[in-house]
Amino acid sequence: MSNTENITDIASNPSPATNFLMQEDVEKPYRVYVLQNPTGRLYIGLSENPAIRLVQHNSGVSKWTRGRGPWKIIWESNWLTLTEARKLENKLKRQKGGHGLYQMIGLSMAHNPALAGS
Repeated sequence: MSNTENITDIASNPSPATNFLMQEDVEKPYRVYVLQNPTGRLYIGLSENPAIRLVQHNSGVSKWTRGRGPWKIIWESNWLTLTEARKLENKLKRQKGGHGLYQMIGLSMAHNPALAGS
């Protein structure tokens, strides 16, 4: 996996919910993950393999995280179905990075350098 082209094909996010999913995709296990960069910015996503997905985020494959890293994983869920993972991902994103998010993932706000003083 030395080039970006190979990285994009492995552990990418699943197809959008608007696409018809094949039964085999629904049954694969997924994890929701939270990334953080040195400035405290958070990114919430889901993947079959968060470790490989992290490499993608840090190598510029993912548009939103490109140029904002380096990123590190600060939290991962247990293994979930795709439906469960999408629901959890959306629930975490609705918290907008506030106290609710940190309570849900079991981390202190002090874990975020941007919010530690608030």
